[in-house]
Amino acid sequence: MAHGPERQASERVWTCSPSSTVSAESVLKLYRWIFAILIMVASAQTLMFAGEVHRHVALLAAIEIVGALLLMGRRTQWVGACVLFIVFACAQVMSALQGEWATRFLQFSASVFIIVMLDRALMSVRR
Repeated sequence: MAHGPERQASERVWTCSPSSTVSAESVLKLYRWIFAILIMVASAQTLMFAGEVHRHVALLAAIEIVGALLLMGRRTQWVGACVLFIVFACAQVMSALQGEWATRFLQFSASVFIIVMLDRALMSVRR
């Protein structure tokens, strides 16, 4: 293990206390899981309240759950990211058509982008 400035990103750690360290990979894994679970919970709530009147919203929520599940796996994260980007874009358009210019879908998209790109960067450092 290298010490000092030549230490690679995958080896860098943040110290939470003198006796524990946290790697960038473990922080990313935790964030990925928390983000995906929160997306799935929000989508499940949407499914419960969408009802028969808003079938298109229910369909979008169901697809969003699939995308979040795919994002949780490292091998399927790119497919999941694409699904979520499409869902968030559709949700943004639907909100705009209702007169709401919500930024939450852009924030969700930014989180997905950070998850997959940081994972890619960490993988390239390991090689």
